[in-house]
Amino acid sequence: MVDVSDKAITRRSATAEAWVALNAASAAAIRERHGKKGDALAVAQLAGIQAVKHTATLIPLCHPLPIDGVEVRLEVEPGDRVRITATAHTTAKTGVEMEALHAASTAALTVIDMIKSVQRDACIEQVRLLEKRGGVHGDYTATTNDAHDASTETSHTIDAAWPAIVCRVLTVSDRVSQGIYEDRSGPAVAAWLQQVTPDAEVLCDTVPDDPAAIEARLRAWTDETDAVQLILTTGGTGAGPRDHTPEATAHVIERPHPGLCEHARRVTGEQQPLSCLSRSVAGVRRTSLIINLPGSPRGAVEWLDALRPVLPHLLTTMSAHSRDASA
Repeated sequence: MVDVSDKAITRRSATAEAWVALNAASAAAIRERHGKKGDALAVAQLAGIQAVKHTATLIPLCHPLPIDGVEVRLEVEPGDRVRITATAHTTAKTGVEMEALHAASTAALTVIDMIKSVQRDACIEQVRLLEKRGGVHGDYTATTNDAHDASTETSHTIDAAWPAIVCRVLTVSDRVSQGIYEDRSGPAVAAWLQQVTPDAEVLCDTVPDDPAAIEARLRAWTDETDAVQLILTTGGTGAGPRDHTPEATAHVIERPHPGLCEHARRVTGEQQPLSCLSRSVAGVRRTSLIINLPGSPRGAVEWLDALRPVLPHLLTTMSAHSRDASA
């Protein structure tokens, strides 16, 4: 099991859904609540609630959680399908997604059990997470509620609120720039960007741990054109004698945004206390938002996950102001 002893206790919730496909006779029996085994919707609702309390027993690596509340709802939808939604709430160190998914799945199986004498080929069409709230990785909401819309498949990596942007990723490392080590952090950051905003133009580069080199590259990217909206650096933010990225960035930015790095340190610090040692800074130069990220691939992506809920709004606001200024 994942060790969550260092994580903070916070309020968390998750909602999952499941769909059960029926024939007309089964749907009518369930809708009119006169099945041979009783009220299928009521029994399935109780089964889903009971499932939440036994999730850690049946899913091997789940943590036992204190359950603050559970809601399970079942409705017979047009097209002879039963839609099940299950929401679970907890105040704990880890999320409650599996509890919600377990509840929806168990309720769906119970619906099938309740009508199997009428219909042998009833099937579960889909079980998925609809939304989660709380935790290190922030909130998540599925992109569609239609289980049959293949053109809008759910993906937690796509965020429609992101504007079309031009991005630059700068890896700051003596050894990477000398070819001694392979750059892993820059590509990890670029891959994250391509996932959350597939239309973004992303280019990567490297410089040594040299303040003048870092400044020169940041100035070149921001001053030669107004097209670059986002610059992410990775590396050189720690306490080592060659960690100069925050100072070099501070010399370049015109308007600091301290809240961004404060937020990332706080969120990632729930799971990784060493996050507080990062000296990263963030701010704007001309039309470009510059953010320092940690040097490890995992640390850089965790910071981006923490900032993801606010970045689309900030970049959209900056783009709007830039258009107004040039009008």
